[in-house]
Amino acid sequence: MNFIETQENCFGFIKPNFNKTKTEKALNDVSFHLAACLTKHEIDFEQYVIDYNNDVIMDVSFLNEPGYHSFLDYVDSKYLEFVKEMYLQRPIGLGTPNAACGEGEFMLQFCSPHTNIPSSGDIEYGGSIKECKNKEPRVMSKISGTVFRDKTVELAKKYNLTPEVKKNYPNGSVQLYNKETTYWNNELSKLSLEDRKMFLKEWLELLGCFDDKRSVESVEKILIGGILNRKSLINEMCKNFYTTTKKDEADNLIMFLDNYSLVNIEYSYDNFCTMFDNGTLKPKSDYMRLNQTMGIGWYYSINTNTTRSLIDKFI
Repeated sequence: MNFIETQENCFGFIKPNFNKTKTEKALNDVSFHLAACLTKHEIDFEQYVIDYNNDVIMDVSFLNEPGYHSFLDYVDSKYLEFVKEMYLQRPIGLGTPNAACGEGEFMLQFCSPHTNIPSSGDIEYGGSIKECKNKEPRVMSKISGTVFRDKTVELAKKYNLTPEVKKNYPNGSVQLYNKETTYWNNELSKLSLEDRKMFLKEWLELLGCFDDKRSVESVEKILIGGILNRKSLINEMCKNFYTTTKKDEADNLIMFLDNYSLVNIEYSYDNFCTMFDNGTLKPKSDYMRLNQTMGIGWYYSINTNTTRSLIDKFI
């Protein structure tokens, strides 16, 4: 069977079975990627379909098992190189206008009959929705950078504080999370402790992800001895960005790491708070684009200095 015939067969296999792939353009794209992987690794299409339907290729039970996993340990030896190849693929046809194909989504969809791609979320398995991300995903707010900048500048002026003027922000900005905290600690020292707390509470709420209760609790963790603690501030930001990032239906977060490994995390607010507080998850770089109309947020990752046993304990 030549490549064109293999792709035609893949097209016919995908069309009735995979609801998220609907348009002919999307079907052509996804069937091309599947056919390319089969052809490159000399796997007969008909044998692939038999093994797929008989659940031979990949055991995806790790999707329901929190902790670290090397997913290649769950692959039939005959399909090892094929699955590696599938993992590298990100077909445009599996994405949507608002979201590209998720990490590992193509591999999980076409290596097990027990997974499917739901209308919301990346992968469904055993009646449970899983979000699939890379090793440094983002937590995001729905508020845009420009709106956040303008509103926080207004807030600073309300408290008679002077927004920090920089080259990129000639009208000022209130970036309390910057590495250099001297400027804002000096500004905040103009306020009484109670006013500092009120200012910070309002600033947090302008991020678009804090409610009143969480903002009050976070202020107590961020102002240490009346001084703004940058590490605590960013931790509290990440924990609460989670509330506007997580899709309500998702039960687990699957983070694909290096060397064909992944970590499966219980996707709940309480669990995320615990993991940021104990250092299992750590903030990386910011996504606070205050001159852009996209949402603001922060990148994070698994702390590679944390032992595997400690990570397993908290997830």
